[in-house]
Amino acid sequence: MISSAGPEPDAPLEQVFLTIGIVIGTHGVTGELKVRPVTDVPEQFESLTSVYVGEEPRPRRVQNVRLHSGNVLLKLRGITNPEEGAELRGQSIRISGRDAIPLE
Repeated sequence: MISSAGPEPDAPLEQVFLTIGIVIGTHGVTGELKVRPVTDVPEQFESLTSVYVGEEPRPRRVQNVRLHSGNVLLKLRGITNPEEGAELRGQSIRISGRDAIPLE
């Protein structure tokens, strides 16, 4: 379970990072990450061009996204095999506040 106090209300969006999933494993032989979404709208993964993994300061480029059996299969540039993907197990997948879906 991810818990967070949330950002300060007046924090600029470029300084806000939101966890939208947790890496729970890999899928296939190309290093796709199997991600358990922790967002009410898992389809938002499909519009992302980059994500932050864990506490990494730089984003990783999203190459492909598929929804599969309640999880998200996420292919990131630079991860080419299951062993590289397995090293990220347990890490959060975060997005910039700029990429968040606005609240109604």
